[in-house]
Amino acid sequence: MAVPTSSTLAHDVLGPGFIHPKEFADAFEMSYSPEQLAELERTLPDRSVTHWMADNGFMLIPGPPAKMTLIEVVRLRPNFFFSRGGGWMAESKKSCVVSEDVGCQWLMLCQDVVPESASKSTWLEQFQLVSRRKEDFHGKEDDPHHLLLKLSKKLLVPTAVKTTFGVVVFKTVRGVNLLGEIYARTQSVDARGLHATVGGTDSGIGVDMYGGGGRGGFPVGVAAEIVDDHRAS
Repeated sequence: MAVPTSSTLAHDVLGPGFIHPKEFADAFEMSYSPEQLAELERTLPDRSVTHWMADNGFMLIPGPPAKMTLIEVVRLRPNFFFSRGGGWMAESKKSCVVSEDVGCQWLMLCQDVVPESASKSTWLEQFQLVSRRKEDFHGKEDDPHHLLLKLSKKLLVPTAVKTTFGVVVFKTVRGVNLLGEIYARTQSVDARGLHATVGGTDSGIGVDMYGGGGRGGFPVGVAAEIVDDHRAS
């Protein structure tokens, strides 16, 4: 009997929340090198992490074979967006639009905003829901965030390009609109200190800057990704 690969095990745990590199390559007509595929297979998260992801609404998707900026991600499926790369993206040549990218690595992204984050009005309040330490959980050792830290992982707020990439890939491969009727604030900022938000509306995916206050009636939460906790012993 064949020994299951790590990617098979990840699919068994995450189901549609796991996108295999071949699915991505077929959907976007791109190719990974044999070395990239081997590295992706080698660096898949272990079963305990994928179980945590499945229990807490996270997806596992591969980044593109070559690095992509936010504008390049939008160009993958421009028809998905209600702004076709214009507006603030066209005017922000020195911002996160061109300075941040997503590359060939596993992305462990929350499929929604962080629970309770849409009820927080400021960036600091939302950020504090994500950036937490083991000592913050005294007496609450069964909290999902604490359990993740025990696995030598932690949550961060991802960049706009990673969040947008995740939404585009999941919609293309799975046919599911993530972040419907809600916006996710990211860590990406412009020269004014405003954070980029990514969200879904009836008109398409929206990516723009947000400084607080009203958002056209749509709630604003905060995005999250899982990364290695290098502070862990």
